[in-house]
Amino acid sequence: MNTEVNTEVNAEEADYRVAAATGELDLATAPDFGAALRGTGTGDIAGPRLIVDLSGVTFMDCVPLRELCAVSMRGDELGGWTRLVYTHASIGLLLRATRLTQRFPRYATVPDARSERVATTGV
Repeated sequence: MNTEVNTEVNAEEADYRVAAATGELDLATAPDFGAALRGTGTGDIAGPRLIVDLSGVTFMDCVPLRELCAVSMRGDELGGWTRLVYTHASIGLLLRATRLTQRFPRYATVPDARSERVATTGV
């Protein structure tokens, strides 16, 4: 169960943060994933806009969805947004099964998420 989550603030605009996860997201890794999404301990400060890049995730169960929903609701409260980038069909299936596709539409790439270009085909 190897998981790594790196976060960075966009250097040009500094109005959003990107959290890129790799590996497996599950019960064992959800607490660290959540801390990274919230920016805990990273020193990265940005507004309430977050892009979560899951394109490097090899497995994800429903446990990390709690962390995603919590950070998304907090961003909404602050006038921001949370956008998911993913390419694996299993993540799309998980979001459909939990009825979260409206909250988290799919973006194919980080630039697409930044520009709010929702993926219309694929997963």
